Amino acid sequence: MIIDTSAPLRIGLMGGGSDINPYAEKYGGYVLNASINIRQNFLIDTLGEIIPDNSNEFIKKIKKSLGVQGWSIHQTEMGPFIGSGLGSSASAIVALTGAYYKSIGRKLDCFDVASKAWEIENNLGQFCGKQDHHASSFGGVNKFFFWKFDKYTNVVNSDSGKENKVLQSLLLFHTGIARKNKLIQESMKELTEDRKKILDNLKTLVDLSSSAIIEEDIRGFGEIMDKSWMLKKSSNSVSSKEIDIILDKGKSLGAYGGKLCGSGGGGCVLFVVPLEKRNTFIKKIGLRHIDYSIDWNGLDTRII
Repeated sequence: MIIDTSAPLRIGLMGGGSDINPYAEKYGGYVLNASINIRQNFLIDTLGEIIPDNSNEFIKKIKKSLGVQGWSIHQTEMGPFIGSGLGSSASAIVALTGAYYKSIGRKLDCFDVASKAWEIENNLGQFCGKQDHHASSFGGVNKFFFWKFDKYTNVVNSDSGKENKVLQSLLLFHTGIARKNKLIQESMKELTEDRKKILDNLKTLVDLSSSAIIEEDIRGFGEIMDKSWMLKKSSNSVSSKEIDIILDKGKSLGAYGGKLCGSGGGGCVLFVVPLEKRNTFIKKIGLRHIDYSIDWNGLDTRII
């Protein structure tokens, strides 16, 4: 059996950190994110007869967790997107979990796949929240609530979202800074009273920011993102002097707000830029621009 499977990366927009335990299991996580059309792609030969295997150590660990033997997996090279704060590890696990379910004839339920993928990643020692796996599984622009029951709310559909001015204002760049500390999120295991208050406040911005998207209020969304980033910085060691300089430069060039993607320390940065300043901003920021669009499809797995 040959299986073609892929799942999108994502950009976290609001509420990141609240989806991580112990906060999420005690008080409920609430996030807003968008899946993007940069995908983890795999071609799988379940009998290992045709397709040459190029699995790296991480993929081999995922195969072991899924309990599959004899699978030959060819993975598309992801280059700079690995460790960039865009949820690449989660999308890999979602894509392979989807392939496993397909191989055994199990229904590809988005919640089920995402939950299984999150469980696998944590069992592999990757302390993480749930939003990456759910964004990768569902696709689109969504609010996710994680507590006793995982829920989601679609913010805009593909028809309205493709022309949405706020979504068009989001510019993504790679900072060129490698994430040196891969255990930044580990500090979230310690839920101090100050950290709880910050995460509580971050969650209040989710509905405000999703309303700004629906109303196509670019400035309002950018200002909310700026407030969110200030709160995020105070909750964890996500930033650095180099990153602060980049974000300050972006604001000096006209961005209404910006943030580092993912758990922090390096990787990609996201800016909210007025549409009329997009081209000038891209030229002057001095970073590698990542051209993307929203991925509305999520997990895509098929037997070929």
